Formats: sequence, C-alpha cells, structure tokens
Amino acid sequence: MLFQAHFMLALALGYILKFPVKTAAAAGVIADADIIFSEMGLGFPFIHRGFLHTPIILGVMLIAIYFATRRPDICAGFGAGFLSHLLIDTFNPTGIMWLYPLPTFFTLDLVTYSNPIANWGIALWSAAFILVLNPNFITKLNPRKLRMSLKGIK
Repeated sequence: MLFQAHFMLALALGYILKFPVKTAAAAGVIADADIIFSEMGLGFPFIHRGFLHTPIILGVMLIAIYFATRRPDICAGFGAGFLSHLLIDTFNPTGIMWLYPLPTFFTLDLVTYSNPIANWGIALWSAAFILVLNPNFITKLNPRKLRMSLKGIK
C-alpha cells in the first residue's frame, strides 16, 4: 500500500486504541524505509518488503523502544502502527515474510499496492474513524475560531 494508507490507518488505530497517535502513525510508515535498500541493489533480505517487514524486526524495535523510554504506551502505539503496516502489506501480491528468516512470502493477493481505490479507501475510512472518535478535531480546524484567536495577535 502507499504512504497515505499506512499513515492514516496507523493514526486511526492510535485514536481507536488510545495509544500515542504520533508514535503509531510514525510506526505505520517506518517499515517502508527499506525502499532505500532496493535502490542500493543489495539483494535479499535487503529488499523492499524484506527483513524490515517482519515480526522479528517489530519485536527487536519494541524491546529497544522499551529500554530507551520505559513507556509501555509508546511501545503499544509503535506496535499497533507497525503491525497495521504488516497486515495491509499482506493484502498485496508480494506479501511479507511472516516467518522470517524463512524466505517465504505470505500474501492474501487481494489488491495491488498502488490500487487507488484500496489506498484512498483505507485513508478515508481511517480519517472518518478519527473524526468520529475525536470530534474536537473538527473544532480545532474551525477557521472562524482560528480567526478569532488571531485577532489578539497584532
């Protein structure tokens, strides 16, 4: 899936599960840092949807984050966001290696990663959940309120 789908789904999960939303959103896109490996031509397992798209890496990252922060809520948000990335990448034909280091890719083969209906559908449904679960989000974007608060800044 594309950035907007990963980001919005992880952000929505942060809101739904009441985890730190910024952490969840960042974790939802961090696995795609492995695109750099593909461009470098390093080969397997340094490929897109290679070892960075595995539950083992999630476990290693969660341990590191816990020792760095000692905050279970941050770990939970990161875990939810990263796991959402792995789950929706399982929908595309390439899939991911759920049992890494075994080089077997598992896929549900439902949609291609670039399918606009799937990507924008996930992003828009996620945004709808955020708005339903956080109605104050709209009032924060209210231009009238913003204008009124800016009047005092002359």
